[in-house]
Amino acid sequence: MILVKSIYSRFFILTILLLISITQAAEARQTLWDTGKGSQIDVATGLMWQLPSSRLRLDWESAKAYCSSLSLSGKSDWRLPNIKELLSISGSLAATNSLLGWSSSTISVANPEAHRILSTRGTPTSGLISTELYAACVRDSDRVR
Repeated sequence: MILVKSIYSRFFILTILLLISITQAAEARQTLWDTGKGSQIDVATGLMWQLPSSRLRLDWESAKAYCSSLSLSGKSDWRLPNIKELLSISGSLAATNSLLGWSSSTISVANPEAHRILSTRGTPTSGLISTELYAACVRDSDRVR
């Protein structure tokens, strides 16, 4: 009888530990905090993202101008993200149906192409800056990481 109680006790403890582990893993994947003001903060990077991203299709220069003139969540220091920033959020934004597009990162000075992400799968490509895509604007958040 003591052996049966010991097995049940171990099973109970292991079950509780497994549930705690699953809960912590799920919380770790949810890094976006909704500000309730049209933006979300990625707590992993400290970046604030426009949400949803622009529904306008813009060429690269227009996307940069759009982001730099954006006033959202009481902030006006928005910009077009670089490719590293865009890659950091692409998986998280998949759940929010946000449209990704241009990054501020260019291929080279002589080449009229810039990096972009065409879907929330997070695969970067490059394209002519005259192509019209969406703009996901970003800014450094005021929250301490």
